[in-house]
Amino acid sequence: MRLYGWIGLAILASAEAFLFAGDPVIAANMTPVAWTGYILLVDAVVFRIKGSSWLTTRRSEFCLLIPISVISWLIYEFYNHGMQGWHYIGLPENLWVRGFGYFWAFATIFPGLFVTTDLLLALRWFRRCRGKPRPWSPPALRVLFTFGFFCLVVPLVYPSGYLWPLVWMGTVFFLGPINLVYAPDSLFRDFAEGDYERMAALFVGGLICGFLWEFWNFWATAKWYYTVPILSNVKVFEMPIVGFLGFPPFALECFAMYQTARVVLKF
Repeated sequence: MRLYGWIGLAILASAEAFLFAGDPVIAANMTPVAWTGYILLVDAVVFRIKGSSWLTTRRSEFCLLIPISVISWLIYEFYNHGMQGWHYIGLPENLWVRGFGYFWAFATIFPGLFVTTDLLLALRWFRRCRGKPRPWSPPALRVLFTFGFFCLVVPLVYPSGYLWPLVWMGTVFFLGPINLVYAPDSLFRDFAEGDYERMAALFVGGLICGFLWEFWNFWATAKWYYTVPILSNVKVFEMPIVGFLGFPPFALECFAMYQTARVVLKF
């Protein structure tokens, strides 16, 4: 395994050790530190399996992935301003330190999801997820695009915690028809060709990352709390159990948003 993979493993192990030893710096930055180590480790494992990865053969693309991850997550923060799905506690009082912490944490979201998905694809666990090709008809694409637009607009007009499912679904349906035509990769194209392997890997990758997000968040001192209005008292770590249903579609959304960014930035 590449050296940076061992460095990632050392970061993860050290972070856990310092956290439970009561180190206040690691406790306040557990989420970005742990995810940095995780991304380094998993990317190195992916390279070990298939000979290519984000940090070895796609470095320039990875550099663009980081700001795309930050900007994309800020869109959800904008929705959360009205819908109040989560809030943060224990943040540093210094605004510059807080801003750096936000950027670092948000910058690991897309990389964490995508290296996890790449690992699942490299392991070929979902290679049998294939079916009959079903090409999209123009009317069907228009309906899905309109539905996605509806899902994204309604929570802005009528912000409510009960409408988060619309947000988690809307981006895929809104951007899907656009990516089908213009993007280098598209989930809608995969579906049309009867290839569900990447969708399955993203679904499971979303659940894995969701569990890890909540696991590392639970022990941190700078952390987020949820205000999910359904079964809010039935939790795994800080996440109400029903909230975990949002991680698989969230992974699909992240992939769709990244592909649209590739169209806009032309890379």
